[in-house]
Amino acid sequence: MFAYLRSVLFTIPYSFLTTAVLIWVSYVLVLFSRKYTDPMFRFWAGRILSICGARATVTGLEKIDSSRSYVIVSNHLSLYDSPLLVRYLPLSVRFLAKRELFKIPVMGGYMGRTGHIPIDRSNPRAALTSMVEASRLVSEHGSSILIYPEGTRSMDGKLQPFKDGAALLAIKAGLPLLPVAVVGTEKILPSKGVVIQSGDIQLRVGDPVETAGRSRVELTEIIHAKVAELLAQ
Repeated sequence: MFAYLRSVLFTIPYSFLTTAVLIWVSYVLVLFSRKYTDPMFRFWAGRILSICGARATVTGLEKIDSSRSYVIVSNHLSLYDSPLLVRYLPLSVRFLAKRELFKIPVMGGYMGRTGHIPIDRSNPRAALTSMVEASRLVSEHGSSILIYPEGTRSMDGKLQPFKDGAALLAIKAGLPLLPVAVVGTEKILPSKGVVIQSGDIQLRVGDPVETAGRSRVELTEIIHAKVAELLAQ
């Protein structure tokens, strides 16, 4: 009961208020310069984790060359996966996000202006166009693209089969795939859950996978195995 009341009376309202205020501030700052985008995005992610009481442990950051761009591939357990990744990965992270999010006032404008890419999962042709746009974004701005290739949050915490979109994007953009694993975020907020709780979470980073000379089917199998290996550590 205490966890429910804390979530309803404090964590959820404070998280929404923090997000709303920082989106407005970021939207205004980005009108003047894009240099504010990443620091504000990372600050937001840190605040969201702090509000819920998430205690993060991160391993493998030494495997990342922060001067390069990547297609980041992660398992997906919770809405708190994204704040964890944005806060701790030393990269300029952008998302392939559901098109519906871009229709939300202010938030949609902010996401579009800062380089996030809308994707229509129900339309394969439109999804391919989004991949091409993401490839252009990486080339022009040096961003890294985060993809959850399971397609949705895992209901039981187990790693699901991967779709091949991440491998396709990596091939088109000529970028390495960066496998990462998030652990414990489903205890903060499970898929379909409403109670946000504090707890220990982990981010584990694996060795990048180069794409040259490999098919998207092969790369999808390799990157799935890499994420599974990180989860099993």
